[in-house]
Formats: sequence, C-alpha cells, structure tokens
Amino acid sequence: AEPENIENTVLLIGFGRFGQIVSQPVLARGYTLSIIDSNAEFIRDIGDFGFKVYYGDGVRPEILHAAGAATARAILICVDDKEAALKIAEIVKEEFPLVPVLARAYDRGHAIDLLKAGVDYQVRETYDSALNFGGEVLRTLGEADETALQMVEEFREIDRERFALEQVGGIYAGRSLIKGNAQPADIIAAKTARERERRAAAQDAAQGAAR
Repeated sequence: AEPENIENTVLLIGFGRFGQIVSQPVLARGYTLSIIDSNAEFIRDIGDFGFKVYYGDGVRPEILHAAGAATARAILICVDDKEAALKIAEIVKEEFPLVPVLARAYDRGHAIDLLKAGVDYQVRETYDSALNFGGEVLRTLGEADETALQMVEEFREIDRERFALEQVGGIYAGRSLIKGNAQPADIIAAKTARERERRAAAQDAAQGAAR
C-alpha cells in the first residue's frame, strides 16, 4: 500500500532520536512522513501517533518502493549506523536518482563518503550542537554575544574550506587548518592571510592571461 497524500510525502529512514527531531519542522509545515525503521517494538509505539511505518533497514528496494520512495519529495537517511547509512545512500541513489537525498553523517570521513555516494546534503550529527555549545562557552567566559557569534562563524568558514580540501585530497588534507591553543585573533589573522594569498594568486593569473 502506498502512503496517503503521496504527492506531499517525505520518506524518513531511521526514526530514532535524530530522526524524530528532524521530523518536527517537516510535519509542522504540513508534509506527510512515511517512515522506515527496524525496531519492531518502536514501530508499534509510534503507530499510535498516526505515523505510517514500514519495518525494514532501508536497503531493500521493495520496502523503499512500498514506503513511497519513488514519488517522495525527499528521502531522509537518519539511521545511527554509518555503514548502513552509506549502503542506503548508494541503493537509494541508484534506484531513485531523481529524488533528493539528505543524510545524517557520523563524522567527517563518513560525510565525504556520503557525498561520493551521491547524497544531495549531509550534516555531521554533532556539528551544530557542538558549535552552539562552544559559543555558549565563550559567553560563559565573559565574551560578548557578538564576539561568540563571530568566532563560531569564523570557524564555520574555516571548516568549510577544510572540508573542501578533504573531499579532494583525503581526510588529512586540511590538517593545517585545525587550531591548537590559538587566540580568537589568530583565527581572523589566518583567514586574512588566506584571502591575501587568494587575491595575489588571482592577480598573477590575470596578469599572465594579459601577457
């Protein structure tokens, strides 16, 4: 049987603590969730809340089809097993290449593997909560809210650059961007130096093309 309101359905695989939180803004906006989970007892419990739940691990094409994967607006991989998540991603992208796939990543290496498998979006499961925690640490230490926010955003930018390097050169490619006992000003100085280097490289390239 296909899920109700199929044209507005989001398929969520893995309805544990991560998946449950993910589901709330989606449901609040009026989308219908079709759920695949491998915990039989849990499936019985959440069925009382009106969810349509399919028993399985998310890697069997027949279960994915039954849960509406082919017509889903998006497929969300929220399982807490990184090997299973990668396998699900590979199968889903092969079976349903036109459906957007968003996945929960365990760590940096897993995030890279998921992107290589073709997922459209990944998020490391502890990334945002740890950054928010770090910002609150700075506030507790007496830093102004503006400074705490700035430091968090500076780190996000550095981390994006590091992650881009790792996607090309492997997990250790961005090690030079990892901070040790640095003062906040060091982060800004490092960013400024990198921007100068990029501008200089761009100018050299432009001058070379003009010759």
